Formats: sequence, C-alpha cells, structure tokens
Amino acid sequence: MNSRVVSLLSICRKAGKLAVGFDLVKESIRDGKAHLVVLAGDLSPKTAKQIQFEAGRNPGSVRVLQLPETMFELSNILGRKAGVMSVTDAGLAGSILQTAGKPNREE
Repeated sequence: MNSRVVSLLSICRKAGKLAVGFDLVKESIRDGKAHLVVLAGDLSPKTAKQIQFEAGRNPGSVRVLQLPETMFELSNILGRKAGVMSVTDAGLAGSILQTAGKPNREE
C-alpha cells in the first residue's frame, strides 16, 4: 500500500477537495474542477473505461491514476465507499502524482 498517496487523499477529503463517487467525479470533470482522477485497483473495467473516456474528452484532459489499493482499503481510510475519486486542488493533485512517481504535465 502506498501510504503516502493514501495520506494525501485523506488530506484532500478533510480539506473538501475530493469528490467521491462516479456521478460527482463525472460532474467535477465536466465542470473543469477535477485536476486528477484516482481509481481503486479493483474498480470494474467498465466503470474505469467510462471515467477514462470522460477524463480524456477535452483538450485539457484530466490525468487518471489507478492505485493498487482496493475499494475496501480506500473506504476504510477515507471513511466512505471510495472507488472513483477526483482531486479538485491543483497543488494536491500534483503532490499525489509526484508521490506516485507519475510526472505532472501542464496543458
């Protein structure tokens, strides 16, 4: 488990900068508020494909990061069912990408 990434997600939730759930994430992407979408490792391929499609629709596409942690593990840490999340703060999204070893690209 990448405890640093999960800790950053917990900080996002406490700061009110984490949208959790398929509909809220989709809305945050469409509204241009999402800076990063995070998926649980055991998310269904169909749901992952739908979110990845939505994230890549616009020219300023949103990065998608799939974690190895399961929905159960993320839910225990975040305090609610979590399989699809979006980070709505650019700084926190960059920190998560950097911690996960994925370079943050600016578009």
